[in-house]
Amino acid sequence: MICIPTNDDEYYQWLGGNERGYVLNSDKSLKNVTHSMLHRAACDHINDESTPNFTTAQRLKICLTKREDLEYWLRQYDGMELKLCKSCTP
Repeated sequence: MICIPTNDDEYYQWLGGNERGYVLNSDKSLKNVTHSMLHRAACDHINDESTPNFTTAQRLKICLTKREDLEYWLRQYDGMELKLCKSCTP
């Protein structure tokens, strides 16, 4: 299942219910897809409620319950170079 939250409350609600999920952090316009990074939902880099604007700034959060869902989603974006977070090693 893929969820693209439109605000921080929705994002944190998804994170709270999907601790074993994944979050693809990408450019909101999807034009600079070479800087997309995959994290585990519990990663401190993308899960810190003291940091505002996780979903309202220039970054897009694509939340996934299964990593296989990401492969399906990425087929739409040729040339997307996916990096894995070194801290949470998804």
